[in-house]
Amino acid sequence: MKRWLSIFCFMCLTLAFQTNAQTDVTPTMSPMQSVFDYDICAPPCWMGLIPGESTSADVERMLAENADLIDPLTIDSGASRSRTGEYAIDPVAGLIIQGGFSFDIGERTQPHQPGEARSGVSIAQGVLDRLTVLSFDPISLQTILERLGSPDLVRLSKPAGVSHLSFKLVYLEEYVYLVVRAEAELCRTSNLQDEMLFFVMLYFSPQAAQRVEQRTPELPAQPALTAYRSVEDRPVPSETWNAWMNGEVDLSCAEAWETLPEAPVQPLSETNAQTDVTPTMSPIQSIFDYDICAPPCWMGLIPGESTSDDVERMFAQYPDLFDYRTTYGGAYRSVLGEPEIDPETGLIIRGGFSFDVGTRVQSREPEELTSRLSIVDGVVEGIRVISFDIIPLETVLNRLGTPDIVRLNVPAERDFAYLKLIYLEKSLYVMMRVLSGECHIATLQDEMLLFTMSYFAPGVAERVEYNTRDMPPYPDVSVYWSLGERPVPLETWETWMNGEIDLSCAEAWETLP
Repeated sequence: MKRWLSIFCFMCLTLAFQTNAQTDVTPTMSPMQSVFDYDICAPPCWMGLIPGESTSADVERMLAENADLIDPLTIDSGASRSRTGEYAIDPVAGLIIQGGFSFDIGERTQPHQPGEARSGVSIAQGVLDRLTVLSFDPISLQTILERLGSPDLVRLSKPAGVSHLSFKLVYLEEYVYLVVRAEAELCRTSNLQDEMLFFVMLYFSPQAAQRVEQRTPELPAQPALTAYRSVEDRPVPSETWNAWMNGEVDLSCAEAWETLPEAPVQPLSETNAQTDVTPTMSPIQSIFDYDICAPPCWMGLIPGESTSDDVERMFAQYPDLFDYRTTYGGAYRSVLGEPEIDPETGLIIRGGFSFDVGTRVQSREPEELTSRLSIVDGVVEGIRVISFDIIPLETVLNRLGTPDIVRLNVPAERDFAYLKLIYLEKSLYVMMRVLSGECHIATLQDEMLLFTMSYFAPGVAERVEYNTRDMPPYPDVSVYWSLGERPVPLETWETWMNGEIDLSCAEAWETLP
């Protein structure tokens, strides 16, 4: 029942293509078949695994039972790490809680190249979240359509500077999409079924399919399953797709791409609903599961608006989240030596609180950062939140969207590499980190974990300050912490997030201005 309710909710977010039954020559197969000859089940299942249902134990069992198909020597596994440096692995079962596996399916025909995509699974909370399947065997578009039937959505992409064109075929009910591609010089609408070959297939859990993400700043954020990958993606109306499949049109794929409507740059309600099925972006979400509001708000507090009274009420209202034994309030002293506290109410006028959020997993170390909240003139000025929960970069981006500014720092004198994500409109920044030796651009979304998140009152965010005398002053929200902090151009950031680059973070840092 839950699965069908989830399918219904997701499909309510999208508009299905209008198809012409008299001109469509690709009948839906019943039942749907896998596109892979070796597979033992059909989408949304692959090799007995179903995203959203199968567990880490199921994944390990599948890999062990199919050593003839998936060479154990090609399997790489990795668990995310908490901010205390511990791996997200069940201490009793030894199974991955947060992380995944990458591997080769079948016999590789040439050596693996740096940055080359691989098959793999992503695991979240011990459950399979997403599957990526590549194949070394050629599978034609004709075979795919015979086995899966007509797709619900079709997109054609003509990336600049790339020798091939690709189609994205989306199947909404199964929560899967495929990418097929062909060399540009061979690709014509009259021979698509023969020339277009399988490239990759992604299977999503219902939750992962609906997770809002923003692939590029030029386009609105969209659900992962139906998201446009770039502005080069263009929707193919169903009647156009049917004409191509029937051989009624003979254009080069590049010429055909020019005839298609552009990807929408505003929410769906302001575009032609018949040529786009991407819903409006859902509101920004807090990255903390316990939170009761979204940035610029945290736990009901808004810097620049909430008062000392609001802060004390918040602490009192959530004793299960804030242990009173770790919460300390303090007021600054005036030039006369008097604590800056309202004499009638006892509330802090100028000062703040330090506290732990949630349950501390180990005793506090000297000089260790804690969550803090600062108050000036009786109003919250800033909030710094540190979480004991494991929150990967992927979750941060899914919930907050694409940052306005990105910085990377790989200080030689420290064990960690840091990413700073700045959201100007919300007056906040997020600090992510991972051990320097384990930091790779290709795995940033899984390996980079939340370190701190800082919320500012608008006036404070814009207040210019020096953080190092080696650099000019910057507004507080976007200040450089040191000379080692380097800006990541947004186009570079996009290639990193798309998995197009495979460098260590130290190597990537060297390429930045």
